[in-house]
Amino acid sequence: MTAPTLYEVLYTSELEPAVEVSAIAGIVRRARVWNAAHGITGVLVFDGGRFCQYLEGPAAEVHALALRIAADARHTGFRRLHAATRVGTRRLEGHPMSYGLAYEEAEIDAVLQLAGAAAADRLMDMLPRLELEP
Repeated sequence: MTAPTLYEVLYTSELEPAVEVSAIAGIVRRARVWNAAHGITGVLVFDGGRFCQYLEGPAAEVHALALRIAADARHTGFRRLHAATRVGTRRLEGHPMSYGLAYEEAEIDAVLQLAGAAAADRLMDMLPRLELEP
């Protein structure tokens, strides 16, 4: 049995000031349903003003989703830190969209200082320290 080929994307952005923080719950609920139907797993981390999101799954689906997210007016400053094809197991198996709160700005700052797979690895390293909802 060969390991699956996955496409992964990691980005950061900022919540659009006119958008209520309460809107994030609806975004996460809809993402869980959509991602599960399209074979995507991921995590969204929010620190009160900024997002850091990692997505993985079939290339066409993840790429299309990343384009939709980049165009979403509910956030600004979309910055892709990593996008690549990877062979291996999923980093977030069984999590169509986990959601985590980062209480320290330094958590997302640490990811922003990196690029490529190192940025994705740093995000994965921070997850155990967050209040993470599967």
